[in-house]
Amino acid sequence: MRRIVAIAMAWALAIGTFVLTSPAATAEGNAPHWTIGDFWKYAGHATISGRPSSVFLNLSVVGIETVTAGSSSNETFHCIFDGNETIGGVGITSTGDVYFRTSDLAIVKTRTTAAGLSTEYAFVPPLKEFTFPLSNGSGWTEIVHDTIGGQTTSWEFHVTGPETVNVLAGTFDAFVITGYSYRPPGASRDYYSDKVGFVVKTRGIFLGSERPYEIDLQSFAYQGGNSSVLLIVMLVVVIVVAVALAVLFLRRRKALTRTAVSPQVQPSIQSSTQPPSPPKP
Repeated sequence: MRRIVAIAMAWALAIGTFVLTSPAATAEGNAPHWTIGDFWKYAGHATISGRPSSVFLNLSVVGIETVTAGSSSNETFHCIFDGNETIGGVGITSTGDVYFRTSDLAIVKTRTTAAGLSTEYAFVPPLKEFTFPLSNGSGWTEIVHDTIGGQTTSWEFHVTGPETVNVLAGTFDAFVITGYSYRPPGASRDYYSDKVGFVVKTRGIFLGSERPYEIDLQSFAYQGGNSSVLLIVMLVVVIVVAVALAVLFLRRRKALTRTAVSPQVQPSIQSSTQPPSPPKP
């Protein structure tokens, strides 16, 4: 049994070393597999009305829901977000919900509350910033209508890469999605990584900003990424080792119990045997 424990522990070390030292897989640009509990945390800066600001944003997956926009129903990832933007020492907190279509992360609906003001948008068709699988040279055009605000938006997207991106959360291979908005005018550049399951950094100009906003990934938990594979493998190995130790303990306890209750063997006493008497005449 000790040999089983030793083998299991050796496998744990071997698998952990292999996963941690293997080179990162190249980006494939596939659609992510989000699950409840996944989250992404970002930080960066922007310029609003000529004043620099620091930006923090957290996004978390909390459920899967069917959302109707216009006449169509969409299965969506329900995400909640909270953010903080500090301008001239004054902090503005925002919270809200975003509903991403599960098949391609197209935005179906958003709700935001900031400084006591609430806004809501529902896009028909859903605003598709990604066309999976992503590939170098691909592109598409999106014309969507906000059924709540009544505004029509036109976007054109192009994909390049992958390229290596360094942010606080790590180093990733990412596809670059560049978007141009004509109504209203604006531009964005997002870096999508398979390992993260979402964007690792974003750059852009919006609402007349004098310089691009820059937001980078600080930390994340994505169960569809490689990190979850390592956690699962290590969990299995830990269970194997625990079971092996439990079996070893039970066997030892059983052996000790048998020894304690076994009767003492008494030495045998040999009695002399008289030879048979001869028959009487």
